[in-house]
Amino acid sequence: MSELVTRDSCTLSFEDTGTGPVLLFIHGWAMSGQVWRFQREELAVDHRVITLDLRGHGGSSLPAKGPTLDDLSADIATILEQLELNRVTLVAWSMGVQATLGAFPAIRERLASLILVGGTPRFTAGDGFPHALPPEEVRGMGLRLKRQYGRTMEEFFHGMFAAGEVDEEQYRRIVRETVKGGELPDPRVALRSLDALATADLRDTLPLVDRPTLLIHGLEDRICLPEASRFMAERIEGARLALLPGVGHAPFLSRPEQLNGLIRQFALTTRPHPRSASHQSPVTAPPHTPHPPPGIDRSRVRSSFDQHAGDYETYASVQRRVVGRLLTALERTTTPPSSVLDIGCGTGMLLAGVAQRFPHATLAGIDLAPAMVEATRSALAGHPGVRLLQGDAERLPFGDQSFDLVISTSTFQWLESLESAFSEAYRLLTPGGAFRFAFFGSRTLFELKESYRASLSRHGREGEDRTHRFLPPSAVTEALEKSGFSGIRVWAEDEVELHPDVPTLLRSLKKIGAGNASPGQGGSLAQRRVMLTMMRLYGERYGTEEGIPATYEVIYGRARRGDACVAPLP
Repeated sequence: MSELVTRDSCTLSFEDTGTGPVLLFIHGWAMSGQVWRFQREELAVDHRVITLDLRGHGGSSLPAKGPTLDDLSADIATILEQLELNRVTLVAWSMGVQATLGAFPAIRERLASLILVGGTPRFTAGDGFPHALPPEEVRGMGLRLKRQYGRTMEEFFHGMFAAGEVDEEQYRRIVRETVKGGELPDPRVALRSLDALATADLRDTLPLVDRPTLLIHGLEDRICLPEASRFMAERIEGARLALLPGVGHAPFLSRPEQLNGLIRQFALTTRPHPRSASHQSPVTAPPHTPHPPPGIDRSRVRSSFDQHAGDYETYASVQRRVVGRLLTALERTTTPPSSVLDIGCGTGMLLAGVAQRFPHATLAGIDLAPAMVEATRSALAGHPGVRLLQGDAERLPFGDQSFDLVISTSTFQWLESLESAFSEAYRLLTPGGAFRFAFFGSRTLFELKESYRASLSRHGREGEDRTHRFLPPSAVTEALEKSGFSGIRVWAEDEVELHPDVPTLLRSLKKIGAGNASPGQGGSLAQRRVMLTMMRLYGERYGTEEGIPATYEVIYGRARRGDACVAPLP
């Protein structure tokens, strides 16, 4: 362990291992840098990994008073300054997220990017922020800490993990070697830092964050709610959100391989310099290729979805979650829409949800695949007056200014021209009408695509990569602007699914009709060899004990037709 001394004479302990691009890790409440043990062991192979013990935690000295959140933020600034660290990827967890946000104005010039794990800008609910624990629950925890410190901490350790996330043996090992192995803080520090968390509110800092930002959150987190990271993702320009199903508050302990993969990939692909004031992609551009991306065979798309309409809802778990997310956002609409169009209505999941929420609205839907249109017709059989058509999103068969809400999910990634489709949506909206959408971006299935490219290279076929390439968030923003929209907000979330093996993933993709939309794919013996190598490489590079991950980058957007004065979109 190494040490440094702060301006107010606190001694901070830290570990500094490895060489290469710098990763600085900031722990959470009542923990220490030891919680990052699994990250230090793996990532120090090709990074300089620094894990800090904030004052009063781990090996750092006990302050005479405090620590306040300002003190913890100052500790982060101190280690960056004294070690003269620059172009740093800072990884913070839980309370460390708030300390990092507090420090951001002072440390922004030294940062390349931020990775915020299981965080929240406000730990207690209230003042228009419902995505947190009730204040009385936080006060109750403080009282229990005073009465039974050890037992209360043990309850907190258990609460970090979702049911079934770790078995009992794994849990005991984590607590023994990683949590308690880093030394619990003095009870006074735990209480004072809990008080600091209970009163801190960093929401106003979020729009100031101008570094590429990845937010990672377990969907089963009961300590910092996943909606808090969604809140931050919508307010940090260009932030990406990775949501981990079946995971609680500490994915770096329960899913270290998965988290390390996310950290490594994000750190490697983020730019080391500040983002410009323009709408450039804040995270990563599509992988460079010397060959132009293939076009989209629309007849192939139509045929594939037509063939698999009956299987779609069984296998489209990510698409179903995206629909739910958009419906939740629509519930915050202050003025119910009177007319709604769903572009790419699929099996009717989204339009059926809209019908339930807005029973008096006139509904319409369009889809390229006739079988999908019929599936929507069945889903909305009890809702009279729905107009459903088979057609193309780039040439919509509706009159100008026909709808005050246009929506779409999981559709626009299959289009040749995003600007054409957005211009059509603009044409159909009434003045002040809202456009809400979600579709898949350039990082979708990057594990599969990178493994496939590597396999082509091994077989001497580098120039034959014809996989379909989706667009990055920056291209979406640009297309909205060119189409005339105002009030534009675009952000991305990563949905990560685990599959038992690569063949299972490929079968599920086929069952929802999401095959490759590029022309010219063959089924030769040579191609089958490429696929076998791809599956082996996928497992070697990304496989974990839980299975193989498949990442879906979901680009969400909202905008309005700006030739009327309207209230801000929800």
